[in-house]
Formats: sequence, C-alpha cells, structure tokens
Amino acid sequence: MLIRDSFAPAPLRRPKRAPKKAQDSASLSAAAQLRQCPVGPQLSNRSRNLSRQNRALGETAATCLGGPAQAATAQIQAQMRQGLCPYLSQAAQNNPTQDWSALNLLRQSLEQGQTDPVDFLHGLHQNYGASVKVGDVLFESRPEVVSQILVATERPKNTQFGKSTLQKESLGQVYGEQAIFLEEGAAWKAQRKNLQPHFVGRSVLSEENHQHLQDLTDKHLDALPVGIPIDLNLKLRTLSLDVALSHMFGLNLELDELENLAGLFERGGKLAQNKLFGLKHQDPELPGQLNALADRLIASPTPAPTLQTLLADPQAQDKEWLRNQVLMLTMLGHETTANLLTYSAAELVNQPQQLAELRAEYQATIGTARPTVDQTTDLKVTRNLIKDTTREHAPNYLVSREALEDLNLDGMRISAGTQVLMSIQDINEQANGKIFSFGGGARVCMGQVLARLEAAVVLSQLMTRFDLEPTEKTSLAPKSDFSSRPADAHYTLHRTDIGQKQA
Repeated sequence: MLIRDSFAPAPLRRPKRAPKKAQDSASLSAAAQLRQCPVGPQLSNRSRNLSRQNRALGETAATCLGGPAQAATAQIQAQMRQGLCPYLSQAAQNNPTQDWSALNLLRQSLEQGQTDPVDFLHGLHQNYGASVKVGDVLFESRPEVVSQILVATERPKNTQFGKSTLQKESLGQVYGEQAIFLEEGAAWKAQRKNLQPHFVGRSVLSEENHQHLQDLTDKHLDALPVGIPIDLNLKLRTLSLDVALSHMFGLNLELDELENLAGLFERGGKLAQNKLFGLKHQDPELPGQLNALADRLIASPTPAPTLQTLLADPQAQDKEWLRNQVLMLTMLGHETTANLLTYSAAELVNQPQQLAELRAEYQATIGTARPTVDQTTDLKVTRNLIKDTTREHAPNYLVSREALEDLNLDGMRISAGTQVLMSIQDINEQANGKIFSFGGGARVCMGQVLARLEAAVVLSQLMTRFDLEPTEKTSLAPKSDFSSRPADAHYTLHRTDIGQKQA
C-alpha cells in the first residue's frame, strides 16, 4: 500500500499569519503622526550608534506639510508611511519614555512568548509594507532590492554592504567572530576559496559520497522506533549532524552522543537569537562545552579534506581561530538541512496525494535496489518537494547586512551603519519562483549542493520506509532561533511495505 489506511493523518496546525489591519492612529493628523515618530532602537552596539535620523526626518516632514515643497514632502511622507511611526505614535503618546522601536517591540514580544520572529516579521511586512524603515534599521522584503543588497556584498569593487554588526555581536559571541560566516574582505575571500572545493563537484556528487550518505541514513533510520511518538526534528538534526561531522572532519560518533551534541547546538542558536534581540539569557556552561567539542573535531584521527585544509592554513596556529571555523561550519552544516527535512516530511503528511506520487516515482525508479547517485538526483517529485519547502519554510529565515556607506537604495536614502534585516520567507513569497533561502551574490550558501543531495537521500528513504502519524501536539507553526523549524515535530512512525533496502 502506498498510504496506510489504518489511521487518518490529523490536520496540522499551520503558522498563524497576522491579518492586515487599519492603522491604529488613523485619526491623528499627518503632521501629528510624523512629529510623534519614535526615535528608533536603543541598542547596545560597540561600533555603531543605531539612532540618528528618525526624529529629524519626522520633524522635517511635518514642517513641509505646511509649505510649498509638495514633491519633497510626498517623498518624505512615503518613506515615513512605510515605517512603523503611524502605528506606534498612539502608544508613544501614552508612554513617551518607552522605547517603541521595532526591534524593542520584537524583544518584548519574544520575552513574553507572544510571537516567533518569523511571525513578527511577516506581520510587520503585511501591515506596513515590503520595506519598513525605523531609525537605522531597515526591514526589507522586496526581492529586487534584496538582490541588489546581496550582490553589493563582497563584490570586487565598491562593496556597499557587509555582514551586520548586530549579527556579529550575537552569533559571533557564541561561535566566534573570526569564523567564515562572519568574516569579511580578504580574510573571507581566502577562506571561501580554500573551502569551496570540498562542497561542490565530485566532492559531493560522486558515487562514493552518495553511498556514504546512504550508509549514514540507513544507520539512523534503522534505529528509529516504531509505534511510539518521537521528536522527528531531533532525529533529523542528529542525522544531519552525523553527515556534517563525517563529511568535514572524518569523525563518526554514536547516536546518543550525536543527539546530545544536537542539543548543544540548539542551545547555541537560542543564545545567539537572544543576544540579537536583546533578551536577557545566559548559558554559562555553553562556551566550555563548545570549545571541548571543537578540540575533539580538530583532533579527529581520520581528518577529512575540509579539516586538512583548515589545519594547513597559517592562521590555524591560532587555536581560537581554528575553533571558530570548525564550530561555525558544524552549526551551518546540519541545522538548516535538518529543519528543511522536517518541514518537507510534515508537508507530505498533510498532502497524501503528493506523498503517493513521491512513493510511486521511487518504486518506478529504484524499487527495492540500493539507489545510485543518478537515480537519487533523478527523483523529480522529491526534488520539487524539497524546492517548494525551501521556498515556503525557509530554514534560514533571516539574512542581515549593514550599509558600509551612505547610499540610495531604490529611491530610499540610507546612511552608513544602517542594519538591513531581510525576512527570507516574505521575500520568497514575492519573488515569482526565485528562491532566496540559500542567499545570493558572492556569499551564497557554500554548502547548498551537499544540503540538496542529503535532503533528497534522507527524505526519499524516510517517506518510503515509514508512514508518519501526527500527535495531538504536532504543529507546523515556526519555532525559531538561528534557524526555523516546526514548533512541534512529534510523530508516531509505522513501517510501510515499500522502499525496503537490499543488502
């Protein structure tokens, strides 16, 4: 049977989306709205003062309302209308000492458990437009503008955008600012050039690597219990972590230890998010535990080519630099792939017709034989499902950049130091088929080829070996820290009679 009829999949709770609503301050005059525009985020930042021009812009616009400069006024009004000022002005009247900046409101909502960052960003763009500027923070979701920003990062001449200071002071405090994900300029280019060959071409799409992925997938899927609820996301994060450690460092660990390490990186992602949004949260034991893991990876008895490249770098004499690299690569190499797999499986549970098509194609293409790399990459239904999930549930839900100079961005004047926060899910919704989930420009995701192949191997095997029965708590609503995954991914597994591997 392609779909078991012993149970009916329960409908999954979908992410809540903020409906459009009228501006709360519609009764205020335009001049009053602009004069009361909040001053912008009061954030602790070592290198930038993130609140400079918002009040001046509001006062200028309010003054122009009474004068003849209608064209200039219209432009300024358009900029202000796209911000949060009209919505926040009423609240600011009641409590003028409160920081009503967008980032502070997000911090409060997260602190009180009222929202997830994915829902907050979606609601912000739904209510106030695709481009929302508050102080020196720009929330941007227009695909054409996002493309400009990504292309203008690390380009050979006139680099206009760099990695966000906010991100360096959050993720960098957990995994190290010297890591490739946060490095810039010549240091980043040198690391990218050295490491890129290990994530493309035959390093990934070889039969040898494909069979190794199959072996690791068998190891984890064979160990999954049936008939009892399991946290599928945790199991998939454990599998993806095993792939990352094996591919990059040549290290193979037992399932229990891998599961503990997956929890370690989950703590790291949560701490980084809290630092980004200014939440009070500490994990004093985490740095020591991460350093101990890094030292173990560095000392792998069978170092893979990626680790060999890192060890050969002159900077490897700096132990902290080397730790930064292996920890960041490990975190980036497993978490988003696992979340993509979890969402893909959850969507198939909710779409039995698509699940039947995936299984039928697998039977026709592979049957019970052990698949080759060409057969796996030819699974069009699986590949398209992964692509659709990447668009609709971007695991890396937020990309951030910082303006390095004063510039005009699609008619909007932004100053050096402006932090640009780009909601990937909202961008994808407007991009007419283009997907931004792996980023773009020179800093496009280095590991995307491996991630896609791994996702195809694991998803096709998982969904042909098991039926997934949701529990009462199973929910597709987002739960986000560094990346985004379903809020609850507990399923009870039942074996199917298809896709059984041959020795």
